[in-house]
Amino acid sequence: MEIYAEFLTSEAFSRRDYGYFRALAAAALAAVGRPDDAAAAGSEACAIAVAARSGRTLAELSRLFERLRPWQTRPAVRDFGAELAAALIQAP
Repeated sequence: MEIYAEFLTSEAFSRRDYGYFRALAAAALAAVGRPDDAAAAGSEACAIAVAARSGRTLAELSRLFERLRPWQTRPAVRDFGAELAAALIQAP
């Protein structure tokens, strides 16, 4: 996780790529059992994906939400799910 924290910055990547890599970082957070951090990173990536109209990032975020199902009662995960649902409705 340290590599993401050190090298994944909004200054190092285009906005669209930053959102995509942030979604991948969120999946890594979910994999190591940090659902609240994963949901927060997913929410950030979701906002970027909507602004950039990035279907690729939205697809990764959908996979992330599936990984977060064991923690679906946690407020951060529920909020992320609602944001993702709204984003998918808006997606072209």
